[in-house]
Amino acid sequence: MLAAAALVLSACARTWDGDLRFKVDSIHPGYESTGDRRPAYAVVKIGEHPDGMVERIGSDSVDLHDLPNDIKVGDEIICEATQYDASGFDGDGVRTFLEFCRKAS
Repeated sequence: MLAAAALVLSACARTWDGDLRFKVDSIHPGYESTGDRRPAYAVVKIGEHPDGMVERIGSDSVDLHDLPNDIKVGDEIICEATQYDASGFDGDGVRTFLEFCRKAS
């Protein structure tokens, strides 16, 4: 019975993969607080939302080491994105991962 329930729940998980276009809104230095370290990062705002995304997002942050070295505020970038919702039906806990970001041409 437990195995059947786990199979049903895992079958409900939703994912989406695709390219997202962002505009660099701000760049922030890294910091350390109460033992946690955050590397330098950029806040990016999404342009258009492609069909099929699990959840619409307005902005996200990307570590500077994942962006081209010459990135600056106002630049447009394209990132490979993956969204994952483990529950698949309530949209609660949707995670968005951005990687392989490059300058838009």
